[in-house]
Amino acid sequence: AHGSMQKFAHEYRLPSTALEQSLVSLGQQDATARLVRRLRARLPITIGVVGASVAQNGGCLAQPRQRCMAYSGDMGRPAGFAVRLLRLINASFPHPDHSISNAARDATPAQNMVECLFTNLSTEAHIVILEFGSLALHLWLWGAEAVLRKVLSLPEPPVVAFLTVRALCNHTPTPTAMTVEVQQRRTRTGITTRYANLYAPDTPTAWSRAEEGFDRLCAHYGVGCTSQYRSLDPLMRARAPNYSPADVAADCLHPVNGRFGLDYFFDILAFWFQRTWDRAEAGLQDASLPTPPGTQPSDGLQAAARLPPPYYPETPVESPHSVCMAFGAMGSSRRSSALSQGSREINWRTAVVAPEKARPASGGAFDGGWGWSRTAGNATARGAATSDPCGAGGELAAPGVDGSGRALRLPRAQGKAPRARGVVHLRRLSVAHQHGARAMQQHNGTRRAHRHGFSSCDWYTQQPPCPHWKRAAAELKSWTYCFASLSASRKKSLGVVAVAAGALLELSIDTRLVFPGWPADPSAPLLAHLEYLVSYNGMGLAELVCVRNCKCEGQLINGQVISQVHNESVFMRHTFGINGTHRACVLRLTVLGPAPGSTGAKVKLRSLVVTTASAPAHKSRARARG
Repeated sequence: AHGSMQKFAHEYRLPSTALEQSLVSLGQQDATARLVRRLRARLPITIGVVGASVAQNGGCLAQPRQRCMAYSGDMGRPAGFAVRLLRLINASFPHPDHSISNAARDATPAQNMVECLFTNLSTEAHIVILEFGSLALHLWLWGAEAVLRKVLSLPEPPVVAFLTVRALCNHTPTPTAMTVEVQQRRTRTGITTRYANLYAPDTPTAWSRAEEGFDRLCAHYGVGCTSQYRSLDPLMRARAPNYSPADVAADCLHPVNGRFGLDYFFDILAFWFQRTWDRAEAGLQDASLPTPPGTQPSDGLQAAARLPPPYYPETPVESPHSVCMAFGAMGSSRRSSALSQGSREINWRTAVVAPEKARPASGGAFDGGWGWSRTAGNATARGAATSDPCGAGGELAAPGVDGSGRALRLPRAQGKAPRARGVVHLRRLSVAHQHGARAMQQHNGTRRAHRHGFSSCDWYTQQPPCPHWKRAAAELKSWTYCFASLSASRKKSLGVVAVAAGALLELSIDTRLVFPGWPADPSAPLLAHLEYLVSYNGMGLAELVCVRNCKCEGQLINGQVISQVHNESVFMRHTFGINGTHRACVLRLTVLGPAPGSTGAKVKLRSLVVTTASAPAHKSRARARG
């Protein structure tokens, strides 16, 4: 009923009209022809996925400890759209080495993915699905174009499609003329009622502007585009059965939160793929043969040379030299973070200073009214600013050892807990041992720090355990590494986090890696992009200074942001300049306290990217939000 289905048999939930309305453009016929030839030659393919939380819902099959594994179809949840597409292809062209490379990162807009795209996404992907609409409020459209250009610059460009979601409605505490559903929601204080309201037709929103931008990019580069909104909005507006917000996306945005949301979303993807395949197959005289030699670009430079000029003038044509780093467990000698499996792991340690000493130390003035004024001033290349409560504080040890060079070990809890090198995995211990280990680490970690020469600050020699979210404020005084958010949802969210004023984090990075093979240069200009969590409640302020072997102006990081449109938690970048390439450029972050208007002091960091200073400082008008 929906075109030629000889190759890919799929039973659609969506009606024909909705499927046709979802198609904006089919995409590159030459890339699809290569895919047809490859599958007919019985060769394996890789499906790539790039985006944020909706892209995570695409699923993956062999990426341990990453959130996309929850949508593999084997974890008690429905299979994600990428997993379903792979199954659809495998039913007609089976191969044991078909794979998925899901490079999605929760709460991350496209512009934060550009430099490190291929530390997460396979460069051998044959189909790449892009989903950037879900974070339209924080999206710079030049970032989406920069990611697209990097994908299309691969030696063998894959088939590319924008699979775009859009906010289909909004919620209000009282009904409006556009209300289509009354929803009951469980919160900490009990059951609350909210009303789901469709946007009036042609209402401009950040999501509509983002989708318009994607349509322009699809036309400019000849790639595929689909629209969930154009497919489902008419059915929702007509109040058709099974098309209420609860059926499509109870939160108005994520298909996974609707009763049939993922089914509808995959229908759109499968229909685009079938139509794209049919067109390519019809254009091939003999699609059963492998691609003849000499018809493929020989390298990425040739592929990039065939690209048109950027659509948005702010889009960089060339990427700067960069090194991608991610936070993992403290003192770990292996890659403990799912993010750091593709990035270099950051070597860090933590300490606690008295809250009254947690004051800006880098030429700024900090007052009780949360005012902040920055004056010109740099931390010196050797030693910190004079008000730094930790001074030089010894040297960061190599991963897996303490300040004396001895391997880190877990103190025995009640004489029974096993010893373990590196990070402590409390889940392996009994409940009694967990409590004992926490108490011993909090006490002995700081006591041994003095014994190993870090007398100017109470440095922990082992990572404090990640606490239960209800006890975080009482138990966590320093920084620690957590796999999940410190909230009731316990959503997988990797990073180092602190919740108390006086928590001090020191990290050592090798800035020479930006210029491989070059000698250390104390004056080399670099840009650092620190990825930190921004949210609407409970967030804190932190100060960042350079303390050894490099220079930078003092920075203030504020994680509290209130939106006038839609509050959400998202990872943003704080960009600042660094001077100096060195094997151990040492930075320190100190939590100062709650941000203005906040009830907490949480600060969370996920990654750090260091680039050459030629990277453009984009202040683009091509932004989805107005």
